[in-house]
Amino acid sequence: VNADSLSTHSLNGERVQEMFGNVFVRQDTTRLQSAYGRRYLRRSDLLFIRDVVIYERGDTLRADTVRYDRATEVGDARGAVRLTNGDVDVRADSARYYASEKRSVFPDSVVLVDGDRELQAQRGTYWSDEGRAEFGGRVRLTEPGVTLLADSLTYYRDRDRSIAYGNVFIDRQGDGEADADTTARTYLFGDRADNREARRYSRGEGDALLVRVRMDSTGAPSDTLVVRARRLEAFRTDTHRRLVAVDSVRIWQRDLSAVADSAVYDRVVATSPDSLAGRDVSIDTTRPSRDSLTARVQPGSRGPDLPSGPPPDT
Repeated sequence: VNADSLSTHSLNGERVQEMFGNVFVRQDTTRLQSAYGRRYLRRSDLLFIRDVVIYERGDTLRADTVRYDRATEVGDARGAVRLTNGDVDVRADSARYYASEKRSVFPDSVVLVDGDRELQAQRGTYWSDEGRAEFGGRVRLTEPGVTLLADSLTYYRDRDRSIAYGNVFIDRQGDGEADADTTARTYLFGDRADNREARRYSRGEGDALLVRVRMDSTGAPSDTLVVRARRLEAFRTDTHRRLVAVDSVRIWQRDLSAVADSAVYDRVVATSPDSLAGRDVSIDTTRPSRDSLTARVQPGSRGPDLPSGPPPDT
């Protein structure tokens, strides 16, 4: 414990040590700094006020006040809370920081910023070492061209993956790429959704509904595709899009309507040397592990037990 000045006296019948100016406390790998600190000599509590900073193995947490328990290595932070590790920036009104676990719990409201991706919710938990966030309550995820709303969401930043649960709605501009045609817009509704941008793969489950609307030069809808199924899977390449619908499939378009047990819908979004040469352009339809959407499936849900769908192209 270090400070510019120290004062020990009784406060409300309890012995305390007050620290003023450049307060610095270190416990194992945890370091705390503030303008003022109070140490309760007969218990493990420390109170830090004004310009409080906690450093813990790459994590930096700033707040107006922090009450830190040396025995449990847990800090309760309030006021302009900001957690960062150099890559992710998390802001909230209050937080409970578990130093030994590098885990932060945000009980009131929270905003996580990861590059050009922003995640908002009423509450959440973030594990710094794992790069994992569990957010709940009016979740909103935004990134260029995409807005996602859900009741809860799990975010794995290192795997560029988001798993949404409950009243899922996704609004995607264009064909799913940053430089895609902005005259197209896709809406997805469902009970659950798994999006893996690095794999260019998305899956919706539980009475999933996809609506794709293409507008003309005036902004009026010129073509609409509607697909409903128990499960929808989308695969993307630079030139092609594939939509796989499984179980109780309903398809409607201006010149097409269909009912089926399963369906595969392919669309070319750009020409390529292979297509010009008359050769097929393969689409990677290798499905990621089904481990993601089974954890929170309610009893009786058919989501995890659905068939695996049509095989890849041969």
